[in-house]
Amino acid sequence: MTFFRSSSPLAKLEEHCKSISDINPKETHKLAAFLQELSVGFYKIVQHQAIRSFYVALGASGIATLFFLWASYLVMHKDVPGATLGVIAGGLVQVISGITFYLYSRTARQFAGFHICLERMDRYLLANSYCENLSTDAAKDDCRRNIINIMATAPMLTVEQVSGLVPQPEREVSAKVGRGLAVGA
Repeated sequence: MTFFRSSSPLAKLEEHCKSISDINPKETHKLAAFLQELSVGFYKIVQHQAIRSFYVALGASGIATLFFLWASYLVMHKDVPGATLGVIAGGLVQVISGITFYLYSRTARQFAGFHICLERMDRYLLANSYCENLSTDAAKDDCRRNIINIMATAPMLTVEQVSGLVPQPEREVSAKVGRGLAVGA
């Protein structure tokens, strides 16, 4: 599936998300491929936005540099009022460039938080799919019981964890999932 051939990448992703329910949980490879495709689609949207933000900020920085060069030229030719105007204009464009980079970083952080939640859900769906492929109903029930317990006790993610300011509890949950599935198998 290509997300950018559509007029609305987000609508395509929503359609993709809805079709997850049509996959048989026993088809682990199909579910994994579907989830990876969904993650790649989100990545492409963020990448596209990042590229646009970068070029806007780069263009603004280039324009600001031209204003500063113009101001330098005017100072050398003793046109101080014109040079002052050039410095002010260049500084203003640099501020706009800085704001663009700041807004990009905030957006990227929000997408990172969403991606962590998406990746967490992917793991739970795959774990359930693995449970479906266990040989006995008792093993399946034990496996699901462990997954339910892990999901119910998983810590909430905070902005600080997503931004990397504090360690993420995700690693602890990941270790519990591994132990829980090994016990249930």
